[in-house]
Amino acid sequence: MLTGRAKYPERAARLSNAFRAFSDYLDNVMPKARMNSTFGLRTTWSMKNERVWQKSQRFGGIALVIGGIVTIILMIFVRGPWCMLVLSIVIAAVLAVSIIGSRRYYKQDLLEHPNDRE
Repeated sequence: MLTGRAKYPERAARLSNAFRAFSDYLDNVMPKARMNSTFGLRTTWSMKNERVWQKSQRFGGIALVIGGIVTIILMIFVRGPWCMLVLSIVIAAVLAVSIIGSRRYYKQDLLEHPNDRE
């Protein structure tokens, strides 16, 4: 039974490192991605025009890096099976913040460019 419990911190550390590596990769790729229907922070409003798309991707990439850093810090203090819960909460928070940020960029774009509505 002790051998099974000892594996939790190791698995959590691997998962945390994998999330950080993935978020670092996406932070590098997302701001450079052109508008498409398969990759990126694809919301109804981010797909409306190129300006909103670029701002949304940049914001989402930054949010992922911050989420990766927060995950590393939290994994220092959280041990055992709680690591999965903490990681899930961080990922959900990053997604929620990214979606809200994308929506704000869309509303801001509507105010700045009222004639560009599609």
